Amino acid sequence: MKRVLSMAVGLMVLGAASARALEPYQEESQKSYAASGLTAVSLDNSRGRIELAGSQGDQVVIQAIKIVRGRNAQDARDLASSTRVEIAREGSRLAVRVVYPQITENWNFWSFDWNDQNHRGVRVRLIVQLPGSIEAQARVASGEIVSRAVQGRQTLSSTSGDVRVEDAGGPVDLRSTSGNVTGRGLGGDAVLQSVSGDVRVTQIKGKVDARTTSGDIRLSEIDGPLTLSSVSGDVGLRVVRQGLRAGTTCGDLLARDVTGSCVASVSSGDVDVQFAGLIGDSEVSSASGDVVIRLAPDARCELELRTGSGSINMRVPLKVRTVSRHIVAGTVGGGGGSIKVRTSSGEVIVAASEGANP
Repeated sequence: MKRVLSMAVGLMVLGAASARALEPYQEESQKSYAASGLTAVSLDNSRGRIELAGSQGDQVVIQAIKIVRGRNAQDARDLASSTRVEIAREGSRLAVRVVYPQITENWNFWSFDWNDQNHRGVRVRLIVQLPGSIEAQARVASGEIVSRAVQGRQTLSSTSGDVRVEDAGGPVDLRSTSGNVTGRGLGGDAVLQSVSGDVRVTQIKGKVDARTTSGDIRLSEIDGPLTLSSVSGDVGLRVVRQGLRAGTTCGDLLARDVTGSCVASVSSGDVDVQFAGLIGDSEVSSASGDVVIRLAPDARCELELRTGSGSINMRVPLKVRTVSRHIVAGTVGGGGGSIKVRTSSGEVIVAASEGANP
């Protein structure tokens, strides 16, 4: 009995020790490099955060903040000193790499939660000011990347964390394996990809390639051609000025104010497209779901509607050319670009436009 009691007391002591808050410590450093002759800055930070900001100066400024939790003050300082921020100039490129010490106790790289006060460890926050049109290349394994007002090309990726860009002057390539890709005010072409997370961006000047495996896509105010795909997730689009090509395997597609052509295919889900302005040749289909086409009062187009198992509901004036139980074809407003609609199992509706947002 005494032996069992002593084991219980020992476990209680161990639990109390493990629950004891660790010692916090922070260390900062900053270095500047002449921007003259530099074309790119690359940053590799396996765990932590990278912040990029455009600047008007002539220096690339790199600030590193080491955020540490140790067993005690000395242990925290030792962890900080064994964490190195290596900076090297390689031709016209400045390479920044964070090298972390190996920590094995209670450490799981993929499930590490920095908000848990009982985790001993270190992370680095990199803050970089980029003048002019210097290209930014940033990679984080576990952490997020945030960029504001950078004018050069940007290639940013996070394995486990979000990527966000605002007011970018050049083309961007934004990717996250497990996290969201978000942004506003992209001044060039954009590649937006997430494997497990959402893609949400507004105000894009160039062409867009957006993809997600498991997550939603929300895009608005797109000036260039749009191509997108989603395996499992809904798609919401608003103000597409140069047409779109979209494909989803499982999820609904809702688009508002589409100018130009719309080529959209959904395997399992509903499709709802509202055209605005000039209508280009379009094909909209769903293997299993309803398809709704919304037309402005002054729309001019040729319609060809087909359904394998479902009804066709016309709610706008149509000069009929062909009509049967599962096929309707004709002209709206004197004719123009063609809209072909197909659904294997679902209803087809053609209606007047309405002011709805995705």
